[in-house]
Amino acid sequence: MMPILKNPTIVNEDELTMSSVEIAYLTGKKHKNVMRDIRNMFTALQIGGLKSEPTYFNQQNKEGKCYCLSKELTLTLVSGYSIQMRHLIIKRWLELEQVQPIVLPDFNNPVVAARAWATSVEASLKLNGVNNKLKCEIKQLKIDNNMLEKQFSAGLTAPGFCRQLNGVNLNRVSGWLMDKNLFYQFKRGYKVKRSGQNGRFKEEIIPCSDGEFSHKVVLTEKGAKWLYGQYLNNKLPMKKDWDGKFTHDLFQEVE
Repeated sequence: MMPILKNPTIVNEDELTMSSVEIAYLTGKKHKNVMRDIRNMFTALQIGGLKSEPTYFNQQNKEGKCYCLSKELTLTLVSGYSIQMRHLIIKRWLELEQVQPIVLPDFNNPVVAARAWATSVEASLKLNGVNNKLKCEIKQLKIDNNMLEKQFSAGLTAPGFCRQLNGVNLNRVSGWLMDKNLFYQFKRGYKVKRSGQNGRFKEEIIPCSDGEFSHKVVLTEKGAKWLYGQYLNNKLPMKKDWDGKFTHDLFQEVE
C-alpha cells in the first residue's frame, strides 16, 4: 500500500507532478534514499529546493516530508536508475498525462447527472485495472530480483552466470572484464587484478593432469549482484540479435 499525501499540490496548479513517495513505491527504493537523491540533484542543478514541501502519512501513520517533482526533474532524477526502474516511472508519467481535466457536469439535469455517474464508475474501474497491472509489474520485478539472489550458486564464473541472462554475448564477457581492468589472462585461465579484489570475485586453483595448475575466477554473491546490475543497466556486451528484453532463467548449472 502506497503512503497517502496530505498536501499534494506543488510547483503550480497547471503542472503535473510526481511525489518522491510514488517514485520510491514504483522503484522499490527506500523513500529516504529517494529524498537523498533528490537533494543531490538539486545541488548539482543549483536548485534551491522547492518553495513548499507536502507531507504524507506512512504505513505506521506517521507524518513525514516529501518532494513533488515536475516531469523534467523526475526524468532527470531517474536517469541514473536502472532501465527497468526508469521504464516504470515513464509508464506512470504517460498514464498521468492521459488524464483529462475535470469538468463538472450539470447536476440539475438528471440525464446528464446519470451519464456522469456512469462515466465516473467506468473511469474508476479502468484506473483500478491500470494500477493493478502496474502493481503486478512491480511485484514481478521484486520477485525476479529475489529469485536471482536465491538461485545463485557458488562456483559460477562470470560467463557461467551470464549464460542465464537473455541476450548476453558469452564469448565477450571475460574480455569485457579484462577491459574494465578487473581480470588478466594467466598461463592457464584468469586471475583477479588488484582493482578487482573487492569481494566480488575469488580465485580457485585447479590441479591439472600434467602436474601444473590452472586458475579460475568465480563470482561471490556480491559479484553476482554487481554483474546483474551491469546487465540491467545495459553495460554488458550483448548479441547482435538480442531482442532488447532483460530476462533471466533459473540457475541450474555450476560451471
